[in-house]
Amino acid sequence: MIWTLSEPYGSSDWWPCKNGLTDKADSIDIFLNVPNAMTGASNGILIAETPNGTTKLFHWKHKYPIAYLICMAVTNYVKYSLCPLAGDTLEIVNYVYPEDSLLATSQTDEIVSMVQLYDTLFGVYPFHNEKYGHAQFGWGGGMEHQTMTFVSNFGFDLLAHELAHHWFGDKVTYGSWV
Repeated sequence: MIWTLSEPYGSSDWWPCKNGLTDKADSIDIFLNVPNAMTGASNGILIAETPNGTTKLFHWKHKYPIAYLICMAVTNYVKYSLCPLAGDTLEIVNYVYPEDSLLATSQTDEIVSMVQLYDTLFGVYPFHNEKYGHAQFGWGGGMEHQTMTFVSNFGFDLLAHELAHHWFGDKVTYGSWV
């Protein structure tokens, strides 16, 4: 498994960037070329998953301004989706370890009511035209990368906390690191 964690200053550890909060990229494309047995997860929407011999190329596109919350994770994920409301276009995509998939599916269904509550309290999910998702990773806790929260587990408090950061932290962002 490989994953990134880019807050607050970690981005420059793995990709060239200014790492400044006031200089957001207007959009990003992430390309992950991974072994066939693996899945690549990232920000935005999955544009293509293209077989290439012994590898697959994942192309992710994020069309919202973004500063430090670019992410990627690769492992042998199991993927499943949830939708908040009948007719709603927001997909909640989950990438979980195969050994945790039964537990994850039993715990992540609560995220649907969380999205509905936060939409009522704070306004429509800020990245509604793309997705909300989780990718399980190997660090304790979680990190709310825009459109893709990395989590170590699927506890109610952790999921609620990280989802709230999409309104307060991602949509409304820091003015400086000090």
